[in-house]
Amino acid sequence: MTAGKTLCNVSGEWLIEPPYGQVVEKVADESSVRVLERACEVLDCFTADDPRLRTADIRRLTGLPPTTVARIVKTLVAQQLLEKDGDEYRLGLRVLVWSAPATAGSDLIAAAGPMVEEVRDLTHETTGLNIRNGSSRVTVAVALSTYSVIYRAHVGQVRPLHAGAAGKIFMAFDRGAFDAALNKGLTRFTSNTPCDPEVLMAQLEDTRRNGWTYAREEIELGLNSVAAPVFDAAGSVVGALACGGPSHRLTDEACAEYGPTIAAAAMALSRRLGYTAHRGVTNLGTDTELVK
Repeated sequence: MTAGKTLCNVSGEWLIEPPYGQVVEKVADESSVRVLERACEVLDCFTADDPRLRTADIRRLTGLPPTTVARIVKTLVAQQLLEKDGDEYRLGLRVLVWSAPATAGSDLIAAAGPMVEEVRDLTHETTGLNIRNGSSRVTVAVALSTYSVIYRAHVGQVRPLHAGAAGKIFMAFDRGAFDAALNKGLTRFTSNTPCDPEVLMAQLEDTRRNGWTYAREEIELGLNSVAAPVFDAAGSVVGALACGGPSHRLTDEACAEYGPTIAAAAMALSRRLGYTAHRGVTNLGTDTELVK
């Protein structure tokens, strides 16, 4: 006899309720997954701009109940994923331990290192490689400027896609990135931040046409940037090679000079990853489709 209880008959087939033990196991599995998801939500609250947070900050950012936040934070501290410092918390050393194999296992990051330094040596400005994570971009490799007054980027820095040259690279060559940015919302950081989808769309068209782009004080006053796309063997954009610096030095004229140089370096990096075409595949369709 089949274990379980008959529920009903649909299209001549009996639906059987699973044994009680299997139900309990399924509920436990779903509960464990949800706990893991919430723990990730808590860890995601910590950024370069907000490296230290109180439990009240975490509750505000996640929307989770106080008891849930307290329980998760206590567990993360016990597992060395968070460290307590007074009434604040910061990411623990265990996260740093995990970051080493994560970056070492990336062909893109390994190949980009020398190219990032080469572009820095040519421009003398801080140069980095960005990858996309949803509606944001993350810096995964950096070579700091040789000047005294510099843009001090760092590995792990998270920025939105729509503000700054590197983010526009992803949106210009990947429809999914454009949609993600619009769904997240085009937050204004300065008077130059493109918050109008049609204005942004025109900038992306210029980016595709030129093969590189630059941004003038879009995310921070006094900071300009130039970027170009890195493609993989399939023709998908997987990175943005970018340099940033003070606007008094990285002027429109300097950006126009450095743009083709960075584009050439990005293309050389793309070829190391197996890319063979002259220009990246865009995945975007027409400009009209971008704002639908």
